Amino acid sequence: MLDIINQPFDGQLGTILKAKLSEEKYKHFIIVSAFAKNSGVLRLKESLENFRYRGGKIDAFIGLDAHGSSYEALVNLFSLVDSLYIVHDSNPSITFHSKIYYLTDLQNSDWIAIGSNNLTGGGLWTNHETASVLTTDGNPDQSAVDYFAGFFKLIGRYKAITCDYAIRIESIEDLDKLLEADLLRHEIQLQIDAAKSRKHPVGASDKKQADPFGSMGRVLIPRVKGESKGKRIKVTNRNIEVTSVQDIAPSDNSEKMWFETREMTGGSRNILDLSMLGSITQGTSDGTRYQTDKDNTALGSVVFFDVDPNNTTVEKDVTINYNAKDYVGCTIKMHQSGANPNGSWRIQLKGETVSGDKLTTAEDGEWLVHRILVLEKIRTDYYVMSVLPESELSSLKTESIFVARNGRTPTSKQYGLLDI
Repeated sequence: MLDIINQPFDGQLGTILKAKLSEEKYKHFIIVSAFAKNSGVLRLKESLENFRYRGGKIDAFIGLDAHGSSYEALVNLFSLVDSLYIVHDSNPSITFHSKIYYLTDLQNSDWIAIGSNNLTGGGLWTNHETASVLTTDGNPDQSAVDYFAGFFKLIGRYKAITCDYAIRIESIEDLDKLLEADLLRHEIQLQIDAAKSRKHPVGASDKKQADPFGSMGRVLIPRVKGESKGKRIKVTNRNIEVTSVQDIAPSDNSEKMWFETREMTGGSRNILDLSMLGSITQGTSDGTRYQTDKDNTALGSVVFFDVDPNNTTVEKDVTINYNAKDYVGCTIKMHQSGANPNGSWRIQLKGETVSGDKLTTAEDGEWLVHRILVLEKIRTDYYVMSVLPESELSSLKTESIFVARNGRTPTSKQYGLLDI
């Protein structure tokens, strides 16, 4: 059967892939993608892990031209697949640009999607993309047999020892070498650079031109299964009462937020202050889920973690992915002062990996002090963290939809919702 997927009108390839990976008949999954980002890799992570747990095999062939793939995404992908190949032609005028997703039961059932969808959140969920899908079930005709033979021939070329433009990654050190050679870059830097390029393209006129195009609006990644329908909330803190403009509900929708750490708190300097409300100092929260009915007051940064600021008895554990390791058990809770909460939400960055590595000792010394933490939501309980020096604060502010302070004083810690 031949079909076509026009994303997002006919569904989202990422959601379709997750469903196909859950079908127990499939035993082998091959990914071919020009670009890979954490936004795509980590949203498929659970499905890939379950596929391999059932005995399935996964091979991935990823490009790195135009810095379209990030270091963190490839480190994460390396841990999720049986083999990872990097494809790159040293001729700068030649780009590896294929995007193919293939599943087989190793007999006569095959499913393949070939199109424009990269292994990124945009490519698999939110961008306008098109993929042609061929499904065989049982006895494929000769044309289908020939079709798949062409695909296997391509994969064989990349796997061949004699291939000069594909290498198999044998260890994280292989990816480190690509990072040192500037063939790979850290994901947060790629995001910042891309945002600057979009807003200030080289050679662009300063004169604002009328945009003749409309938009279908923001395309969302599917929400959390079994979530509440959401409701508007009223928040009172320090004699300020506001009501949210949008309904607040748990969501897997992508967001990125940065936080000033300053001195941090706790014995290990690993507790980050959050807030019930924020005082806006730059930009506007209008149109975001942080918007309230009062100008210059946004919902606080605790909402980024899908926590109702009013629910002071709740504790929520999230997993933080840092440097391609999952640290489980980072707790968001209201700080207690004696028998009563004092109105200060916090997140304890105390998670551990399955092997017992602690986030508090992921780097030397008090490595979270006087830094900027950038967190990207993958799921409502799963976030990717990057750590930047304080010198990047100005750059992050420039790329923010709004910037706010945790309190009303000029010295209160800042946070911002990123537009990257």
